[in-house]
Amino acid sequence: MIGAPKTLKEARNYHYGEWAGNPRGDKYIEGQCAYEILKGWIPTQCKKNNGYGPGWLYYKVHASKVK
Repeated sequence: MIGAPKTLKEARNYHYGEWAGNPRGDKYIEGQCAYEILKGWIPTQCKKNNGYGPGWLYYKVHASKVK
């Protein structure tokens, strides 16, 4: 993920899945991993519980991908 949020403030301002069918995207849901994944062809927020990585915003596996 390029430009992954590193703080809670950045995560709250991040919008997941911005594309032509959803130009505003979806806001960050607190308590869930802040990593953006693909669900089919649509980017969305990971649904795993957070608690690792920068700002404690990521699931254990995704935290290793965010530098």
